[in-house]
Amino acid sequence: MLSRYWLKGRRRGGRREGERVGIYVDRYTREEAALILWIGVSAVADLVLTLVHLADGGEEANPIMAWLLDVGGVVGFAVGKLAMTGAAALFLLLHVRFRGTRFALWGLGVIYLGLMGYHAVAFLDRT
Repeated sequence: MLSRYWLKGRRRGGRREGERVGIYVDRYTREEAALILWIGVSAVADLVLTLVHLADGGEEANPIMAWLLDVGGVVGFAVGKLAMTGAAALFLLLHVRFRGTRFALWGLGVIYLGLMGYHAVAFLDRT
């Protein structure tokens, strides 16, 4: 999975002819990099917008994150939220050449797109 050649190696596909599914690679396509970048930026934006929403008297909708906010405070909440998203995105990126993973990565990107839309509507509703 992770090797010393990760992100600087040459391997973008299989070593043998026909190897396309179920392989690990060192380099990722622009599409995969853009999806990971979108997910990362969206996770940070979601964190900031959630904190703004909470400061305005709102509540955290996710029960796990609400518990983390109660137990760990704002710092624990922020670390937990970014760590969970980062771990999931990294797992999907490492396994992107496995069956169904590209779909899951796109799904996570679409979920964040919807979440950004939700934050926009919530912001407009507050103003």
